Amino acid sequence: MYTVEFNNQIKTLMHPVKTAGISAHQGIIEASNTYEYKVHVNQRHAHFRNLPEQYQNYPKYVILREPHSWYESFYNFFINVEGYLSFMLNDPKDDGYIYPIDINEFVRRSINFKDTLIKFPNKARVFRNLLRSQGNMHFITSYFEGDFHPEDEESMKQFDCSLFEWFMRPMGYCNVIPMKRLDIVEREFGIKMPHANKTNNKIAFIDEETKELIKETHSHYYELLENFDENNLREINFETWRKI
Repeated sequence: MYTVEFNNQIKTLMHPVKTAGISAHQGIIEASNTYEYKVHVNQRHAHFRNLPEQYQNYPKYVILREPHSWYESFYNFFINVEGYLSFMLNDPKDDGYIYPIDINEFVRRSINFKDTLIKFPNKARVFRNLLRSQGNMHFITSYFEGDFHPEDEESMKQFDCSLFEWFMRPMGYCNVIPMKRLDIVEREFGIKMPHANKTNNKIAFIDEETKELIKETHSHYYELLENFDENNLREINFETWRKI
């Protein structure tokens, strides 16, 4: 989440995980070296409720990535990163080691996010540790609606969505810009975004059957991207916007 001021305008760019955030960050920091450009808020991956009240009524924008591309990027990046967000990408075996799960299995589990946390208590435990990790306070913990336990149905309602939607929900009300149109982000925020993709070496790809499952589950997001009109940006509420 970056709130900037330039040309007497104040705007906020919300930043979900795996949506060109590094490029946006570098572009904004570079622009801030000029006297006319000011950065008021700089909190990567933060919830919209973290945005100070004085900026809530200014325009907000979010980069929306195609869901199947997002899942591939998430998997390929975090499979090689030790840490909390790899919690769904590996399973422990009887020999005491953990092994990567197949990317298509990862997607199936991600689409049924709540059921996965209930079925795999070890993953829920790791995820709860993430919630309690002060070091990740600005990053992920603000995505949670509160503490949870797999045996508590009420607390598990916050995961009654796909993993993709769970990361999109904290964006709140935003004007949507497709990730394929980063030129619009550059224009709206007065920046130049370098190609800073940290997932250059993809090792796993989603098969066609799983892509169809993703498209069926997230059809409303695909419709939003397909009907995108750069002259009439659409503002939606990611907290409540769901497939009916």
